[in-house]
Amino acid sequence: MNFQEYSAKQAQRQASQEHETLRRPLDFTPFEASLAGLDAEDWQAQETLMLERTAAELSELQAGGELSAEALTRLHLRRIRDLDQGRFNSVLELNPQALNDARRLDAERQAGQVRSPLHGLTVLIKDNIAVAGLHNTAGAAVLRSAVATADAPLVAQLRAAGAVILGKANLSEWSNFMTEDSVNGYSVLGGPTRNPYGPFDVGGSSSGPATATALNLCTFAVGTETAGSLIYPGSQNALAVLKPSRGLISRRRIIPITEAQDTAGPMARTVADLALLLGALVGHDPQDPVTQAAQGFRLPDTLDANALQGKRVGVILPEDFAPELRQKVEQGLAAAGAVAVPLTFEEPELDWLGVMLHGMQRDLPAYLRDAGAPVTTLAEIVAFNSEHAEQHSPYGQTLLEMALDPERQVTDEAYEAARTQNFERATGALDSALEGVDWLLSLSNELSGVYSAAGYPALTVPAGQYSNGEPFGVTFVGPLLSDAGLIQAAYAYEQATQARPALPAHL
Repeated sequence: MNFQEYSAKQAQRQASQEHETLRRPLDFTPFEASLAGLDAEDWQAQETLMLERTAAELSELQAGGELSAEALTRLHLRRIRDLDQGRFNSVLELNPQALNDARRLDAERQAGQVRSPLHGLTVLIKDNIAVAGLHNTAGAAVLRSAVATADAPLVAQLRAAGAVILGKANLSEWSNFMTEDSVNGYSVLGGPTRNPYGPFDVGGSSSGPATATALNLCTFAVGTETAGSLIYPGSQNALAVLKPSRGLISRRRIIPITEAQDTAGPMARTVADLALLLGALVGHDPQDPVTQAAQGFRLPDTLDANALQGKRVGVILPEDFAPELRQKVEQGLAAAGAVAVPLTFEEPELDWLGVMLHGMQRDLPAYLRDAGAPVTTLAEIVAFNSEHAEQHSPYGQTLLEMALDPERQVTDEAYEAARTQNFERATGALDSALEGVDWLLSLSNELSGVYSAAGYPALTVPAGQYSNGEPFGVTFVGPLLSDAGLIQAAYAYEQATQARPALPAHL
């Protein structure tokens, strides 16, 4: 099955309403009075002022008194109500305090206190990242009643930066490690997330944050990735999305697959917005030792549209990629001043399954215990789903069952050996490909299994559309902790190509 066939099959299944019986309706009760306060003309004026604005522009409008955090939050809540519910299914839960938080931030601004460039901007959080007072479910029925008692460190950092947490976003259930027959963007609690650009695969597992950001339901969003779960939905929804170097962002209070590869990352409509959001997410967490890598990390002070001038970019595109699209990508590099160097990349053999099974056997139960979840073992999850399989696991749970299988148990020693081998093979393959070039460029999540095992950063940026209108992105890959340079490279490509397609007119 080629990519177009795969995408069409996924989109067909995502269009189905067959398995939406447990989808939780969004609660707009706390916002009804505010949403009723504007007439159609007022709403149109608000949309004209705010939609498709960059984060910097929205911040400038607030600084100049033309816009408030409350008005921005209210507009995004209205768009969620009118566009998303039961249609795109990108939002799983709303923060009932969102408008109150926005009003408090407006009062701070009026008093001369501006926390950061994120002050008064809205963020949606993937529903495997803890937000105090909201559910944290991974989209699973067994965690339907699980409410986070504390923020994940990255969420606490966003609040400290003055961001308005709008709510939680839908995802592929258990971040796409539930069944081999998975539907990207589907969870039993959220239903199927859908692509706003048309009947195309939405991508997964950070599907909800991607669709919501593309639809202008938020300023930007935070997703997670183990292998492709940020980059693929970013590419499918024409976004700028970074899978950061392992260790830049704390993973504490995030429902895991495996500590070897899990990371959160920023999802935005532009590279500049992505960089702004990343600045609030990066940080050393003493309780997550791998984040020592974040100490001393610096984002570029300014973004440079000439950052690719004279740079050599190793181009790794599939053999069946349409020649006219390949030419378009290479022309984009040339327009940015880069030299395209065609490369052949042989992917190393990696034991990704063993690493992920170990994570589900060890890391997931540890999270559930620490979070005070209603279940604390994989066996309880599988048994719960099996009791009412048609509702709780309509597409099966073969991967969860595999992780529970006595013959598939992965010892700590076997895990460490597999993780080390994966890391060495992945870094060896990427470092070899990087010899003689400054960056690698691939299609969408084509190299996700390799860069994720290496812990290297990857950044996707819109590059065009297939003949049927389906968006695609190209993904820049660089060495460990080269995130700042990667952002500059992607920004230069974005500015030279301006390839992000407009949404359908009715959205």
